[in-house]
Amino acid sequence: MKKLLILFALLITVNSTFAQSKKVVATKLRPFIPKDYSVLAYETGDLNQDTYPDIVLALKNNHETDSDQTARPLLILFGKKGGGLSLYARNDSAVLCKGCGGAFGDPFEGITIKGRYFSLEYYGGSRYRWNRITTFKYDPVKKDFILHRDAGASYDDVQEDKKYTKDVYHKTAFGKQRFVKYKYDTD
Repeated sequence: MKKLLILFALLITVNSTFAQSKKVVATKLRPFIPKDYSVLAYETGDLNQDTYPDIVLALKNNHETDSDQTARPLLILFGKKGGGLSLYARNDSAVLCKGCGGAFGDPFEGITIKGRYFSLEYYGGSRYRWNRITTFKYDPVKKDFILHRDAGASYDDVQEDKKYTKDVYHKTAFGKQRFVKYKYDTD
């Protein structure tokens, strides 16, 4: 029983700490959110390997509709000494629109960060289902984010034997395309 109480107390403490840290991050993000926009998603990691936590922040327009193709800004915020943030880069054409997912609706699944890489993940379709992952890598020599990979798969959901088709986007831009110039809907 004593172990159970200790475990319960530990869970409450961890949950409380996590909730407080989410509130702190939300407060830090406020200055970067334009009027009529709110947070779609964000992820924290050390993208430029300077030991300060950086944030990749996706925004959505508060007046989006299901068929809307309104821009969804994606911001890269670098952490600073003392816990502050500074805007490193912004791209209004990197995140797929809410209406881009077909019958499944909003295709946006989230942001992931691993080391110097961050990815935008999507899933959508109707009869033909698809996923897509767009990954950028921080290049410490260029001091810039470069398109690393933009690919996914699709399949016909009605077929019993689901044959996946590999989909690659912007292949000629891998390792060259700067984050600020990237557009999801061009090749």
